[in-house]
Amino acid sequence: MERKLEYAYFCASDRADVKSLCVLLHGLGANGEDLLPIAKMWGKHLPHTAFFSPNAPEPFLPFETGSYRWFNLQTSDPMILENGMTKSCAILNDFLDGLLAQFGLTNDKLILMGFSQGAAMALHVGLRRGNPVMGFSGGIFLKEDHPNFKQVPVLLVHGTHDEVLPIEHMHQAIDYLVANGITPKTLTCSGAGHCIDEAGVSAGLTFLKETL
Repeated sequence: MERKLEYAYFCASDRADVKSLCVLLHGLGANGEDLLPIAKMWGKHLPHTAFFSPNAPEPFLPFETGSYRWFNLQTSDPMILENGMTKSCAILNDFLDGLLAQFGLTNDKLILMGFSQGAAMALHVGLRRGNPVMGFSGGIFLKEDHPNFKQVPVLLVHGTHDEVLPIEHMHQAIDYLVANGITPKTLTCSGAGHCIDEAGVSAGLTFLKETL
């Protein structure tokens, strides 16, 4: 049975006027509403872009109701992580295909953005689908020897004082992408922790304007 993802939504224009989509993927223990303020900031400058921020498919049980995860990070078993990501990627791909069909748009009109665990999802899915990707405070958690990457624009943003996923995760992602033919744009946010600061929001808007 197909899993339907609930989502938060923002668009500054009517749905009939939508010409592109941006899907935002939240981090561990959050939900789609978490990234909606950023979607609204971007959307005011991009009135013909619809922003969707879905809840991840799995409840994050240690937290209160309304907290979700894309896959299990509380494990030392790489197969559990890989299987969890694979399952969520399939659900996310169905969600993205459904949005494109709903709006009558082609895949090149879709951009993925993710924060933390959501950034890992956005990178994994977007690089294989052929969607531009923005990854904030995340990394690449599954490193295949010969990934089937599409040559798409990538933006990586990370804080120098990230205590949850240290900035080394961004450096490792850069090395892995470059080794596989992709040179990402990057922004290092001095003094920032595990968050999306003002500089990151501004960089994301510039990326959207350049890419859409």
